[in-house]
Amino acid sequence: MKEKKENAQKGNAVKVNDAVTAFRLINPAKLTKMETAERFAVILATRQLKKVATDFDELVKDVQEKLKPEGFDKIVEKVQGKKELTAQEQEALNKYNKDVTDCVQTELDKEVKLDFTSMTGEAMERFIDSNDFTVSDVMLIMDVLGNE
Repeated sequence: MKEKKENAQKGNAVKVNDAVTAFRLINPAKLTKMETAERFAVILATRQLKKVATDFDELVKDVQEKLKPEGFDKIVEKVQGKKELTAQEQEALNKYNKDVTDCVQTELDKEVKLDFTSMTGEAMERFIDSNDFTVSDVMLIMDVLGNE
């Protein structure tokens, strides 16, 4: 057991995009087949991922609000009501969406340093066995929580 702890790394640099996605996968995940210490490690890692995800979600809200062009609420009403937009309204909507995406993408590409002990291979196996993840989900979780 002591050897496993020595092999685990502390401190991972990940992109904000990966941290946010990992949080959304890991937070509702089950820990039923994991040992108690492994559960604690996942919970502690999840708390750090949550901070990144919360900060990102707040940024998206701010960007969406501050980049709204004049009359945007009327455009949104039309879209929600499935009414046809004029060419000018469609252009405004497209520009808004592009501006929001461009601004948010900059943040998603940034790297953040997280300070938690990486999961061992055995712990990762038990975590995956406790849940029904897709292959791409497992790969992302391993990249964020694993030590490889």
